[in-house]
Amino acid sequence: MIEIIIEFSRYFVALLFGTGVAVTFAGMPRTRKNYLVYGIFAVIVFMFQLLSMDMGYGYNI
Repeated sequence: MIEIIIEFSRYFVALLFGTGVAVTFAGMPRTRKNYLVYGIFAVIVFMFQLLSMDMGYGYNI
Protein backbone atom coordinates (compact mmCIF):
# COMPACT_ATOMS: atom_id res chain seq x y z
CA MET A 1 0.00 0.00 0.00
CA ILE A 2 2.79 2.42 0.85
CA GLU A 3 4.42 1.67 -2.51
CA ILE A 4 1.28 2.75 -4.34
CA ILE A 5 1.11 6.01 -2.37
CA ILE A 6 4.75 6.74 -3.10
CA GLU A 7 4.28 6.00 -6.81
CA PHE A 8 1.22 8.23 -7.06
CA SER A 9 2.83 11.10 -5.18
CA ARG A 10 5.93 10.84 -7.37
CA TYR A 11 3.78 10.88 -10.50
CA PHE A 12 1.77 13.86 -9.24
CA VAL A 13 4.94 15.85 -8.51
CA ALA A 14 6.27 15.03 -11.98
CA LEU A 15 2.93 16.10 -13.48
CA LEU A 16 3.02 19.41 -11.59
CA PHE A 17 6.61 20.04 -12.64
CA GLY A 18 5.93 19.22 -16.30
CA THR A 19 2.82 21.35 -16.54
CA GLY A 20 4.57 24.15 -14.64
CA VAL A 21 7.42 24.17 -17.14
CA ALA A 22 4.95 24.15 -20.03
CA VAL A 23 3.00 27.05 -18.51
CA THR A 24 6.21 29.02 -17.97
CA PHE A 25 7.32 28.51 -21.57
CA ALA A 26 3.84 29.48 -22.79
CA GLY A 27 4.18 32.82 -21.00
CA MET A 28 1.22 32.65 -18.64
CA PRO A 29 0.88 35.82 -16.56
CA ARG A 30 1.49 35.15 -12.86
CA THR A 31 -1.84 35.99 -11.27
CA ARG A 32 -3.74 34.31 -8.47
CA LYS A 33 -6.54 33.26 -10.83
CA ASN A 34 -4.10 31.65 -13.26
CA TYR A 35 -2.39 29.74 -10.45
CA LEU A 36 -5.78 28.48 -9.28
CA VAL A 37 -6.81 27.37 -12.78
CA TYR A 38 -3.41 25.70 -13.29
CA GLY A 39 -3.73 23.79 -10.00
CA ILE A 40 -7.27 22.64 -10.72
CA PHE A 41 -6.26 21.56 -14.21
CA ALA A 42 -3.35 19.51 -12.86
CA VAL A 43 -5.59 17.80 -10.28
CA ILE A 44 -8.23 16.99 -12.91
CA VAL A 45 -5.62 15.52 -15.27
CA PHE A 46 -4.21 13.47 -12.37
CA MET A 47 -7.67 12.16 -11.49
CA PHE A 48 -8.36 11.20 -15.11
CA GLN A 49 -5.06 9.35 -15.20
CA LEU A 50 -5.94 7.46 -12.03
CA LEU A 51 -9.39 6.55 -13.28
CA SER A 52 -8.11 5.27 -16.62
CA MET A 53 -5.13 3.21 -15.44
CA ASP A 54 -5.00 -0.49 -14.81
CA MET A 55 -2.70 -1.05 -11.85
CA GLY A 56 -2.00 -4.71 -12.62
CA TYR A 57 -3.14 -5.83 -9.15
CA GLY A 58 -6.29 -7.51 -10.45
CA TYR A 59 -8.56 -4.49 -10.05
CA ASN A 60 -9.09 -1.12 -11.62
CA ILE A 61 -9.25 2.13 -9.73
